[in-house]
Amino acid sequence: MDEIAVPDRVAAIQNVPRLLAERCGSSADQILNLRTRTAPFYAAALARNDMADPEFVTFIIRIQDEFLSALRRRDPVAAAETRKVDLYTFQCYIYRLLSLTE
Repeated sequence: MDEIAVPDRVAAIQNVPRLLAERCGSSADQILNLRTRTAPFYAAALARNDMADPEFVTFIIRIQDEFLSALRRRDPVAAAETRKVDLYTFQCYIYRLLSLTE
């Protein structure tokens, strides 16, 4: 895994959904609407003090690196599948932090 400063890695990761939305033809209003609806859940989960989960962080960074690698290789099938795993994993993690899982 490349050694990249955490702020640079976070900025790059946050830029990916915006680029995907733009290139899929989503409007800025759709993007803002989605971010507005999900922000309270992310904020509630990420504000918790018990988030120290280095295994999850390592795993999700690896998935995101694989996603970016697929994009660089211009492999849309691998990129789509990897992005699904990324989103599902993060969603499960947020739900677990909010005690929304069984």
